[in-house]
Amino acid sequence: PSWHLPELPPVSSSSSMRASSAPLGGRATEAPVLCWLRQEMRLEDNRALAAAAATGRPVIPLYVHPAEAEEGGWPLVGAAKFWQHHALNNLQHALAALGSGLVLRDGGTDDGGTLTQLLGVLAESGATDIFYGSCYEPWRQARDAEICKILADAGVRTHCQRGSLLFAPWDARPDEKGGGPLGFGSVGWFLNGCRDCPEPPPPVPAPTRLRTPRVWPSSLPLSALGLARMP
Repeated sequence: PSWHLPELPPVSSSSSMRASSAPLGGRATEAPVLCWLRQEMRLEDNRALAAAAATGRPVIPLYVHPAEAEEGGWPLVGAAKFWQHHALNNLQHALAALGSGLVLRDGGTDDGGTLTQLLGVLAESGATDIFYGSCYEPWRQARDAEICKILADAGVRTHCQRGSLLFAPWDARPDEKGGGPLGFGSVGWFLNGCRDCPEPPPPVPAPTRLRTPRVWPSSLPLSALGLARMP
């Protein structure tokens, strides 16, 4: 459906005033929380978003398009970039239906990458906590660990939630359990690797309401990310 939805204006343009700079670690009872979205372009079964909403504080959904140098040699290209554009467009409309919005930043526009963009949004919003879903690629885990350490040193709390997998790679190990006659990489081979794992938790419902911040941090329009450029 998102192929037929118009692009929404930046969520920050709907505010009557721009967010003023606020120190990291403002008043925790009043400060908003960030929901840093990476691979969870949905409201349903989004544990990071659900945990952020459960705080009862204003929630700022955020997507930072990572710099290619952060992608371990596997940046989005071609059809995957086009798909990401429409996934973000669909997510923006879904959040707008809740009275919320999505802040968009580009980590490829400066040398600091994703970290610089996160620090910028934290400074503009006064947020003190970041909720995010786990990524499992080794280069992303290393990037996230470095970011979380720097944020912790700045007094920002980070909360990692179950990500996009039913089973973590260190729990389901089909390469160690063996697949017998099953073909390497087949569905049966993976299911055999999961046979000793407990049932995954049920999906969490989509939030029905998200508190919004007093003012939104600055945001790019979706088209500025350049994801939907045809060859």
